[in-house]
Amino acid sequence: VVMAETASSVFQAENDDESVVATAKSTDYAKTDEKVAPLKLAWSFGINLKVLPHNVSDADRKVIFYVTAHTAILHDFVANTQRLLQGHKNSITCSAVSENKRWIVTGDQGDESMVIIWDSYSCVPVRTLFDTHPGGVAAVAMTPDAAYLATLGALLSQSLSLWEWTASEKPLHTIEIHQSLGLQTHLVFNSADCRHLMSNGSHQVVFYSWDSGELKHHAPALTDKTFNKTVGTFSQSAFIPSTTRAMTGTSEGNVVVGPRPSRRPRCSSCY
Repeated sequence: VVMAETASSVFQAENDDESVVATAKSTDYAKTDEKVAPLKLAWSFGINLKVLPHNVSDADRKVIFYVTAHTAILHDFVANTQRLLQGHKNSITCSAVSENKRWIVTGDQGDESMVIIWDSYSCVPVRTLFDTHPGGVAAVAMTPDAAYLATLGALLSQSLSLWEWTASEKPLHTIEIHQSLGLQTHLVFNSADCRHLMSNGSHQVVFYSWDSGELKHHAPALTDKTFNKTVGTFSQSAFIPSTTRAMTGTSEGNVVVGPRPSRRPRCSSCY
């Protein structure tokens, strides 16, 4: 539920030739200039529980990020204030946050869908990617240093795209995901080696790699017979640090652990 809503401009980085990650300056949590509008959204009530919240607190602020309808909210739970990030035409359906909690990604589904990368300190959108996939995006993920972004299409005929978002509005790589693998709904990078990432749907996990400059994927056959018991539908997945294994949580409260189909991750940067 929102009190009022107004359109907001989506800004690009002033100099697309430079990385907005590398050139960003530390800013305080101050208000940015706002254009005059007939109505201004002052406060937002409620939360979309289908889009997980993120703790973006650090030494200088105590802030929770979450979404409701078309708006993303940065709520300072000490000062009891909200910063409202507006720009999406459709309801926000997914989000991700960089490891340093500076950069926030939001995506939506529907006509004229978009993915927006925000500076969480200035609350300014620094990059907007339009129509990344037909029908919008089901999930987004960001590498720990925020250099690369991955997006997962929302339609059953899905595709996964990898973006160097600070340098281009076109994807580096795109791969089609066969419908037989089901609708993939969750996406995550391996924090130890960004050349590996994984997604999962309700019954299938898919591993991706781009070691040789080509994006490839592998989907191990998984059924209840694989585990000798009913494990439930899959919810979210994660790589287990310092191992070659990954795990997936299920609706039955189980955690499925399996090997990652690649060599041991390296801690050196791949950028």
